[in-house]
Amino acid sequence: GHKPGISSARMVSAAILRHLGRLPEAEVLLNEVLHEKQQMKDVAAEAGIRNTLGMVLMDSQPRRLVEAEREFLRSIELFRGVKDTQNAALSQVNLAHVYEYQGRISHAETILRDAIKLQRRAGAMESLAQTLRALGDVLFAAGHMDEAEEKLDEAARIANEHGAPGLLFSYLAPFLELLTLQGRHEQAYSLLEDALKTHAADTPASMLYVLPARARLALGARDITEARAVLAESEPLLVNEEPDVAARLRKGVEVLSEVLEQAEQADEWPLFRGYLPSELPGGCRQSLLEEMPPDEREQLSEAVLTAMQA
Repeated sequence: GHKPGISSARMVSAAILRHLGRLPEAEVLLNEVLHEKQQMKDVAAEAGIRNTLGMVLMDSQPRRLVEAEREFLRSIELFRGVKDTQNAALSQVNLAHVYEYQGRISHAETILRDAIKLQRRAGAMESLAQTLRALGDVLFAAGHMDEAEEKLDEAARIANEHGAPGLLFSYLAPFLELLTLQGRHEQAYSLLEDALKTHAADTPASMLYVLPARARLALGARDITEARAVLAESEPLLVNEEPDVAARLRKGVEVLSEVLEQAEQADEWPLFRGYLPSELPGGCRQSLLEEMPPDEREQLSEAVLTAMQA
């Protein structure tokens, strides 16, 4: 007979394979489980698997985004069919990411605003925080800084009040990024300090978010020594953490190391408030540059200015 525990164990394996970047293996595994669930007519399980499959496809080549979109749409439909609006809304958030990658920003906004309405009505606070964060990210990428700030701030507040303690930093991270990029360092520092007072950040999952935020703030202040010191703190975590978290942390550390290297080797400072212009979405570059005080703008190198205007 079929053992339900086995397929959920394979779901966990698929999620780990996805984080390790072993996408073809994850896809094969998910398709096997999907086939079983369809035969068993287990609609809720099928919806969940299609959602995970969509995420794997979304992480694959850009040409597979169309398939990812199809999986998410089907997943949303199935979740709604079994009256699971919470999970339907989470699939909507994933679908919005597909639209974002395809540059269909207004589609992403629409679907997220719709999910937010559903979640407010259901009082689903943790999911609401997730969707607000996603909408904040989309608005940020489009350069709508004020509304992005409003959404990211609300998401962090909800996560603080209703979320699991370890979650707070994953919500603070995009908000801190926005503040850092707007040159509002003191506000970012005090937000981080307050959070660190009330929530221990020594769990690997928190470090995933806290370390990059601290490193970027240091780079925003053009303090290479401090940024190096922050990165050094990640070393012990990369060795003795669960593979999933370690893989994601390693990715983050690699990105930061590369940025640091460029900052050290360039004749002129190559960063815009702690970020390479190439790391920032176009809409957001325009808008940050327009808001920048003239005296600070004059300190940017020609290369950075040109890249920010591109």
